[in-house]
Amino acid sequence: IMKKAIMLLIIYFTVSSSYVLADNKKEITMYDIFPKSSEMEGGSSKWIISGVKEEKRGRCTVYTNTYTYYSDKGSVYMGITRKNTYIVSARIFNCDNFISAIDEYNSLLKSEEKIKKDKKSATAAFGEAGNLTAIPINNNTTFADFYLTYYLRNFVVQVYSDDGFAQMDMAGEIERRLRLYLARKGVNYYINKINLDIKHNDIKDSSDYVSFAGDN
Repeated sequence: IMKKAIMLLIIYFTVSSSYVLADNKKEITMYDIFPKSSEMEGGSSKWIISGVKEEKRGRCTVYTNTYTYYSDKGSVYMGITRKNTYIVSARIFNCDNFISAIDEYNSLLKSEEKIKKDKKSATAAFGEAGNLTAIPINNNTTFADFYLTYYLRNFVVQVYSDDGFAQMDMAGEIERRLRLYLARKGVNYYINKINLDIKHNDIKDSSDYVSFAGDN
């Protein structure tokens, strides 16, 4: 009787740890990641905020907040005329893990692709990967709808606005607060190398590894 050969594939991880000392300030919650009106340009007299809404979506919990800016007149910034009233809506997806976050990120990008054919899209330097989509309202105006989507660890952020400057400010501020939120958790682990040991009848046959550049 021939004995069946047994192949064992043993995978173990070389894990690096990143330590960030948290200060003694109060713990940051998901609600704190959204800026308050008093912290924004123009203050409470210029902004009306809907308030954070929370809902479960698959393997992610979605937090949404909408900001509306009101002013008596428009302004000009870097040669571009800004409207006197505009909206900024931000969604933060807090997912179970980074795989779920990347799936959600790709799903959001696909949704943006279906909105309009004459959109303009480009990568954006936010989070670990980001994308900016601009959809012109019509051919006779410089105004557009902007969608900026990025993921950071197990978070996905999508910021919509009809004012590009306000959108960039919001997206950057949320990323800053998310990084602080992650830092105050104490220790963040990431995988930078997977070791593979292949054994045949408990005798090591060969070894190999897969390594990842950077700390992502």
